[in-house]
Amino acid sequence: MKAGQPVPWAEVCLEGPNAQHAITRADGTFSISGLVPGPYALNATLPGWSAKTSVDLRDGGQSVTVKLAPERMSKALVTSG
Repeated sequence: MKAGQPVPWAEVCLEGPNAQHAITRADGTFSISGLVPGPYALNATLPGWSAKTSVDLRDGGQSVTVKLAPERMSKALVTSG
């Protein structure tokens, strides 16, 4: 995936007054309807990539652009039996 390109098949989660989630389409867009106005935390993830932002939704349609960034790998210790 190159910088600035749409991200297909990412999971988008909204946490807030009525939490919901969606998967982005092939063109990187998504739509969630039935949200009540208020503050939401928006998390978008795709293996190896993530984004977090806050959104304050008002009445009526609203468009939000989210840029994904590479996730930092955490160190893990793996052992076998």
